[in-house]
Amino acid sequence: MVVGDDRVLTNAHVVAGVDAIEINGREGVLIGFDANRDLALVAVRGLGRPSIELGSAEARDEGTLVAIDATERHVRHPFRVLRRIRATGEDIYRDDGASRRALEVEVEFAPGWSGAGLFDDQGRLVGVVFAESRQTRGVAYAVAESEITDFLASVDDDPVDPGPCL
Repeated sequence: MVVGDDRVLTNAHVVAGVDAIEINGREGVLIGFDANRDLALVAVRGLGRPSIELGSAEARDEGTLVAIDATERHVRHPFRVLRRIRATGEDIYRDDGASRRALEVEVEFAPGWSGAGLFDDQGRLVGVVFAESRQTRGVAYAVAESEITDFLASVDDDPVDPGPCL
């Protein structure tokens, strides 16, 4: 998702260990990487895409999950927020101690859709999906907008290491 001038937000586990990043045929530079939040920010010069706004979501709010499937088609599915939670456990490298504000959502979700955005009915980003439930089919977890805001505020324009491959 484009979250600023030539800035693309995704999951950290999507870019971990990569040597090069390309978005829409343009070279990207990783400028933000947070293994705990599972967020990454890529700078892409001349991307020329409009930036999305951030919103927030609470229990029972509904919206649309937007993902890109293996054939690079946009996929859209309705979601409903079950609850706001503090997701604790492991980071993307399976190290204990991770903790992030998250949304537990009811949504159809498929492997490979990591980094999918959750959008409210006004088109604002309210979460970035990072995992599906291991126990309950049709339930996924998304980094909440407050974590996204904090992450974006912590990033400068200097290139960062994508960490080791998962």
